Amino acid sequence: MIRLLMVDPDLQVIESHLRYFNRMDDFEVDGAHDFPTYEELVRQFLPDVLLLEPLMNGGIRILEQTDVPIVVLTRRNDEETIHEHPRVKEYFVKPTSLIVVATCVRQIVMHN
Repeated sequence: MIRLLMVDPDLQVIESHLRYFNRMDDFEVDGAHDFPTYEELVRQFLPDVLLLEPLMNGGIRILEQTDVPIVVLTRRNDEETIHEHPRVKEYFVKPTSLIVVATCVRQIVMHN
């Protein structure tokens, strides 16, 4: 089972992604819409991968503090330094296909 923690300030995005990933047998998912919720969930949920919107309040802090592989899913494509961060395994600009994101997450887990 792949444990995926989604971190995005938009609750509608989190709810939509939760519905999508919960339909898959190989994913266990949870979501955080702010940094304090993220801090609580990352300790309790122990994710294999983070699906992160780094432009949220505290997003860069998450990049700097976590040891968990990250897939960035963001609304802007101008964050060059985020691409280069060692924990960022893939970078997608919204909107993007969740089929592609799910495949990417599976590959990250297989290679870690």
